[in-house]
Amino acid sequence: MIVPDFIGMEPDEAVKSLEAQLPHFTYCFRTYAPPAERKDRDADVVYRIIRQKLISDNRLEFIISPFYAMIE
Repeated sequence: MIVPDFIGMEPDEAVKSLEAQLPHFTYCFRTYAPPAERKDRDADVVYRIIRQKLISDNRLEFIISPFYAMIE
């Protein structure tokens, strides 16, 4: 089975796409942040999918990571 590539997408966007294309699939999200990024910041944060893995026949695991808005 070919699973679409969700890398770089926001989690909500990926869920909508997954439910439309593969409604019989389930999914889970795990969060990863490098140690330097685990502290609180005042910037806006956007989570993006950085990895996806098919963990069973109909289940996807998504690894998401925070990306902070750049201050100009």
